[in-house]
Amino acid sequence: DNILYEICKQETPTKVTDFNLLKTYFNDTEDLAMSLRKKVMEVILRSFYIVQDNPSMLDIALRIVEREESQDAFHQQMGEHSEKSLFPEFTIPDRPRKWRSLCYEQLERAVLSRIESVIKNADSGQSDWLYNHMEVLRNTVVGVLLIAKQTFTKIFPPFYNIFERCVKLIYLCLSVRLQEIADNDLDLKKNKFIFLDWLNQYMDDKCFGHPDFKIDLKRLPPLILDETIADIVECYIEELTVEVRGKLFNNLKCDVADWNDIDKTPLRDNCDYFYTVMSINVHQIITLEVKNASRINASMTRQVVLTCVKELRLYVKSYHNAVVELKSKCFSSNDDSVIDRFSMWCLAFVNNTYKFNDLVRVLESHYMDSCLSSQFEELTMGFNKLALFFCKFHLDVVWRAINKRGFFT
Repeated sequence: DNILYEICKQETPTKVTDFNLLKTYFNDTEDLAMSLRKKVMEVILRSFYIVQDNPSMLDIALRIVEREESQDAFHQQMGEHSEKSLFPEFTIPDRPRKWRSLCYEQLERAVLSRIESVIKNADSGQSDWLYNHMEVLRNTVVGVLLIAKQTFTKIFPPFYNIFERCVKLIYLCLSVRLQEIADNDLDLKKNKFIFLDWLNQYMDDKCFGHPDFKIDLKRLPPLILDETIADIVECYIEELTVEVRGKLFNNLKCDVADWNDIDKTPLRDNCDYFYTVMSINVHQIITLEVKNASRINASMTRQVVLTCVKELRLYVKSYHNAVVELKSKCFSSNDDSVIDRFSMWCLAFVNNTYKFNDLVRVLESHYMDSCLSSQFEELTMGFNKLALFFCKFHLDVVWRAINKRGFFT
C-alpha cells in the first residue's frame, strides 16, 4: 500500500502502468488477507468457547483486528492528504477492511448462537418443557454475562465496552425469543403462569441482577411489551375462570354423590364437628390460585382474587340448589333413617359455610383493598344466608319428627 502511494506521487509517463503492475503482483496478498479474515472471524464467532480453553487465541485475533483498524485509519488519512489531481484514480485496494465492524457482527452471532442452541434443544413434547426451557435460558444468560464480565473484559480493548455490549446483545436476543414464546407457546394456562413468573424474576440476583454484573437495571427496557403481558394476563384470567368453575362444580358433584350414598356419613374434625371434604377442597383450590398469582404482581393477584370471589358467589347458589334437591328427595321418603342421615348432613353443611367464611377472612387479611371490600362483604353475607338456610332445613327435620311422632328423638 505504501509503495502504491509513492508511485501515485511520481510524475512519470509509466505511473499508471507501474501502479497496475504492482497491484497485479500483490494480488495474492489480498487472498491471504481474505483467508486471515475468515480465520479471525471464526475465532470471534467461537469466542465464548475458545476463551475458556485458549484465551491467547482470542487475544491474538483481537490484536490482528486492531492492527487492521490502524491500517484502515492510516490509509484513510493518507488518502485525504494525497494530491488527487496528480492521480485521481488512486485507491488503496481492499481498504478500509473494517474488521472491527465485522468483529461486532460476529459477537452478535456468537450470542445469538447461544440462544439458538437452547431453542434447538427444547423438547416441547414434555409436560414441563417450558419451565425447563426458561430455566436453561436463565442459565445461558448468566453464563454469557459471566464470561463477558470475568474474561472478556481482560482481553478485549476497553473501548469495546465488551460487557455492556454483551448485555445489550443477550438482552435483545432474549427479548426476541420471549416474544416468540408469547406468540406461539402459551396455549396452556400453566405455560402462561410459568412465562409470567419468569418475567417477574429475571431482574433478580439469579439473572440480570447478579451481584457480579452490577448492571443498572433501571436502564434496561422491558423484555416484553406491556401490551403483550396484558394480553397474556387477560387470557390467563379467562382460563382461570373456566378452570376454577369446573373444579368447584366437580367438587360439589363428588360431595353430592357422598350425600346420596347410604354408606357415607359426614366427616368429623378434631372437635367432633361434622363437615364434608368439599370445604377443604374449595379452600385448597382458591388459596393455590391466589398464592400462584401473588408470585407475579399485586395487579394480577387482585384480578385472581376477584375472579375467585365471583366464582364462589356462583358456587353459593349451586350449593344451595343441590341441598334443596337433596332435602326434597329425603323428605319424600318414608324411611326415618334417610331423614336422620339428612339431619347429619345439614349440620355438616352449616359447618362448611363457616369454613368458607374462614377462607374469606384469610383472603381479606392478605388482599384487602377498597375495591375488593364490597366483594368480600357480599360473599360473606352469601355464606351466612346459606348457613341460615341449612339451619332451617335441620329444623324442618325436627318439626317433621315432632309432627310424625309427637316427640323429639
